[in-house]
Amino acid sequence: MGEAKGNATKAARMAGYGGSDTTLASVGAENLKKPQILEAVKERIEADPIVANREECQRFWSGTMRDEKLELRDRIRASELLAKSHGVFVERHDVSLGLGAQAVEQLLATLPEAVAVLKGER
Repeated sequence: MGEAKGNATKAARMAGYGGSDTTLASVGAENLKKPQILEAVKERIEADPIVANREECQRFWSGTMRDEKLELRDRIRASELLAKSHGVFVERHDVSLGLGAQAVEQLLATLPEAVAVLKGER
């Protein structure tokens, strides 16, 4: 792995891009979408025997999960990591406005008027 050690923000800074960390993070993310950069990163990873690729990690977690000699908590943790790598867990966020039923009814009652104004009918 290179001097940036997989950090796209640091790599952007080292490549001569300027700006805040936020700007450099955006530049780094954009750079990682470029085919020639993706290919270079892939080659670096393949050339570095210390860096495990996703498939290798998944094999390791699968083996750990199935190894009955290991403690159950370790096997469960390996199954969680394997499931996460497959996108099995989806984070859901409950967004609640904390409005009571009466406030919601009032809001819904004003909706037709708001739509008419937006359409230029009033």
